[in-house]
Amino acid sequence: MFLYLLYFVTRLINLDKLPIFNDEAFFIHAARQIISNPLQNLFFNFSDGKEPFFFWLYTLPVKFSSDALLGIRLFTVILGFLTLIYLLKISQKLSLNSFWIGLAYVVSPFLLFYHRIAMQETLLTFLLVAGIYYLLSKNQILTGIFLGLALLTKTSSLAFLIFLFPILIYRKYFFTLIIAGLIYLPVFIGFSQISAHNSSYFGLISLSQIIINLKMATKWLWEYQGPLGLLGILMPPVILESFIAKIFFPRYFLFVIPLIILFAAKILKNKPWLFFLLLVPNIILSFQIVSDVKFAPLPYIEKWQYLEAWPAGEGIKETAAFLRSQNAKVVVTEDIMIARNGLEYYYPQAIYKTNGTGSYYVFIREHNPKNEMILKYSYQDKIKVYQ
Repeated sequence: MFLYLLYFVTRLINLDKLPIFNDEAFFIHAARQIISNPLQNLFFNFSDGKEPFFFWLYTLPVKFSSDALLGIRLFTVILGFLTLIYLLKISQKLSLNSFWIGLAYVVSPFLLFYHRIAMQETLLTFLLVAGIYYLLSKNQILTGIFLGLALLTKTSSLAFLIFLFPILIYRKYFFTLIIAGLIYLPVFIGFSQISAHNSSYFGLISLSQIIINLKMATKWLWEYQGPLGLLGILMPPVILESFIAKIFFPRYFLFVIPLIILFAAKILKNKPWLFFLLLVPNIILSFQIVSDVKFAPLPYIEKWQYLEAWPAGEGIKETAAFLRSQNAKVVVTEDIMIARNGLEYYYPQAIYKTNGTGSYYVFIREHNPKNEMILKYSYQDKIKVYQ
């Protein structure tokens, strides 16, 4: 009960502190498109080269929440909690100390950060952990369902499933493979779009880039998880992603954190005091994230994405308020999701375009407007609105 209470306290306090993120803005927009016309927009996600299950599932909090952003973040918190439940079940099956494993999960800064923002990786982590549980339980049907849904959520699931495939073959879990394959079938409708999108992120890379990726992965794991995180660089999915990632972010291997925790609990089974000492840096960083994420010593790339650079939604709410005060009818924005979809979330009454003419022009990145355009509003010199 203590672990459950600690989980929700750490996830719910200051849940709205982080500004809306670029991807969250698109997720809300996509969910609303699906809700407005399910038959026509069921595969709206293909427009951004993404698998559909996340979008289908997240229509629920968008449809039934008065605040869509808070709704999708609360839904993410619930998914993280369900992952905890399955992880505890796995620890019992493996005769490991459930309390220490649960504590390590709850105070993990890496997991904590992504439980407080709506991203595909939290859903993916839940599906893979549940799939592992049912594999250990020798339930072919549910193993196939959860692994199939993982494939239907994000391509990066393959970095894990490719190593699970030989185990399924060895166990003769052919029915599991058939179920997973059937669930994945909808992806073939937009396979060309997804492949084109993924080709920008994964593929053949140079040896120097592989070395850089391995160094970055090690650095991120250390910064997020301390000494415990260094076990992650031994995980095959992390190594595989380092060998093929053209664009690399820490969240791509979020799903290995429960595996790291299980691995650490196994090798330190008779040394709980050492296991706890390894968690101390995690507890400190998690406290900083919950208190005020803006001042937490996160990896630089995370601060850049979620707090400081153009993908972060800092100032979007204020800019939308200005547009509302001006009763703006047609707004032209840069062709980036945080601009058009972020403003649409806060001020849906306007029409948003990425080209042509309008009453106001909004720029987030560096831009040199035409001479006849007049600056009407600026948010900390980051977001500028011209007339």
